Amino acid sequence: MSIKTVVTLVLLVFVVVAVSTVVLQSRETTAGVDMPTARAKEASSNNPADGVVAIYFHGTMRCVTCKKLEEYSRAAFEGSEIPLEVINVDLPENRHFMDDFQLVTRSLVLVEYRSGQVVRWSNLERIWELVGEQVAFLNYVRGLAVEFEQET
Repeated sequence: MSIKTVVTLVLLVFVVVAVSTVVLQSRETTAGVDMPTARAKEASSNNPADGVVAIYFHGTMRCVTCKKLEEYSRAAFEGSEIPLEVINVDLPENRHFMDDFQLVTRSLVLVEYRSGQVVRWSNLERIWELVGEQVAFLNYVRGLAVEFEQET
């Protein structure tokens, strides 16, 4: 086998492993599997002891799209019984959320608490593809929030 073929195979394996990792990290995680610790509860005194909360995770440097994601997320939960928290994951005390909720980028996550502990969560991954369509974004987020609440 030539060196070129070996290098090509190694690069191909690397890409497959990287893509697989991203896909596995972005899937919804439910009770009993990779649950975040009580640190998620500590992030905000507004999180309910029991119930659902939405959390928009952002960084310190914020582009127009990131700001729009937060704006649309606020609109989606305005008047809702689900509170929205906004957390900067670039702050040292909040970095653990990247691992806790398996975040790859700026994200909107629904979290259910029981007795102050995270019991399940769901990353609303499609917000990035819907950020250019506000009505579709709002319908998507509100629809998943209703489904998430009904499962409690």
